[in-house]
Amino acid sequence: MVSKRPKGLPSRKQLRDTKQRQRNQRIGIVLGVAILAFAVDRYFHTETTAVYQADTVRTPLTQQVSCTEDSNALSYVPFVTSTRTPASVCQSAQCGRFLSDAVVSQNDAVILRKFASTLMDKYGGGSGGPTILDLHTGALSYGSKFVDVYHTLRANGESIEHDHALKTYRSAKASIKRAVERHFGVRGIGLTKPTFFSRINSTEAKTSHDEYWHSHIDKVTYGTFEYTCLLYLTDYGVDFQGGRFVFEDKSYRGGVVDTIVEPKLGRVSCFTSGDENPHHVEQVTDGTRFALTIAFTCDEEHMISEPDGKLLIEESGQSKQKHS
Repeated sequence: MVSKRPKGLPSRKQLRDTKQRQRNQRIGIVLGVAILAFAVDRYFHTETTAVYQADTVRTPLTQQVSCTEDSNALSYVPFVTSTRTPASVCQSAQCGRFLSDAVVSQNDAVILRKFASTLMDKYGGGSGGPTILDLHTGALSYGSKFVDVYHTLRANGESIEHDHALKTYRSAKASIKRAVERHFGVRGIGLTKPTFFSRINSTEAKTSHDEYWHSHIDKVTYGTFEYTCLLYLTDYGVDFQGGRFVFEDKSYRGGVVDTIVEPKLGRVSCFTSGDENPHHVEQVTDGTRFALTIAFTCDEEHMISEPDGKLLIEESGQSKQKHS
């Protein structure tokens, strides 16, 4: 005789269906947590994909990034070729970066560093971490302000002393310009301002202008830059700690991918100056970091002439007389 199931108890099929629903719910919860974790990672996670270390780079390293037309778009992707319609033969059809240790000699880099260091030590020095020397205007950080170092040199009759350094600068600039034209396939570019030396140490920032480590885009910050080039005058890990150059790229997951350049004496790093190359410099934690920033433009109205020590010092003196 077969016993009957008491009323109100679920059948075996119902029990199986209930267990399956519970299993599906648990799977759903796990998937939900995973999706949430992915979303958080997508928007907040920072990872490093490449570090260009201080080893010698004789064969130039190149990296292409997608160009952006909208300064608010920030749609840049590393290692992906993208083109735009050039406004002129000066503007590159491809955006990107290149890195080389064979454009400027280390001997020339040392000459330039000594030149900048001498003027900074003797006539200036910022109150915070950075000290800036603008080659064309003669503006030199002094405390929280700037002084006209060319006027001071003129007063002291020191123009001849630094002629060799300025010749070295002009030679280095010419070599860097040729490298930009070759790697980006352009012609007709010209030097633009500011062209400046920077010295950074671990001194605490005193004003907002001392906070050099914030993310920025050169075309937005300086206006006239089409191609930015950095000539490093000291070695990361030897002369200073921290202070690496960081490109902030977009991850395929939507987060930020850091592409890092370690400064090296004589190393040249150039890149297109638009939204495709947002970047920052890590805070220097020890020692002193020297670099020279040289930029090029396609706009003839914003091109500047080569710096000439005697001429700049004479012009500085004439300017002072006119305003006295």
